[in-house]
Amino acid sequence: MTYGTIEIQAGQGVAVLWLNRPEVRNAFNETMIAELTAAFDQLEADRAVRAVVLAGRGKVFCAGADLNWMKKMGGLGEMEKVNLLKAGLIYQYLDGSRFFSSPVAKEDRSIMNIPFRLKDDALDEEFLKQARARGLTQLKGHRSVGGMRASIYNAMPVEGVRALVQFMREFEARHG
Repeated sequence: MTYGTIEIQAGQGVAVLWLNRPEVRNAFNETMIAELTAAFDQLEADRAVRAVVLAGRGKVFCAGADLNWMKKMGGLGEMEKVNLLKAGLIYQYLDGSRFFSSPVAKEDRSIMNIPFRLKDDALDEEFLKQARARGLTQLKGHRSVGGMRASIYNAMPVEGVRALVQFMREFEARHG
């Protein structure tokens, strides 16, 4: 696949994902975020890739566009409220489910990366397949740990989290 804002070089089990916008200090924008998501999907499917290194072309990296986007979204305080809401939606569902569970103690939970497990590990691949069909990607947990992981960083909208929770409800109703 060809990208406009990133490049991928892979070999010997390592992929280097280059941010390629040196004219703006590799600042993220919506195009780059979409391309990074697609590239991570591509790399996740490549069984030969065991590690990914993120690097930037040019002399420096700057988060300027990210910070401007955060200001536009209401600033740091508003972003925190939104992130707590998103995490709360998932944890509330997990805590009330007999089919899904969180392997992390409540006091240690992240609001950005939320690991979870299905009651039956044999359903993991079916869950991922159906999720992908609904446009829900990047849910597979780390290779060494298994299970699932919802990464709900700042760019993930509340609507995306609601779509995930709704899909989980439906999957549980069919398979639970």
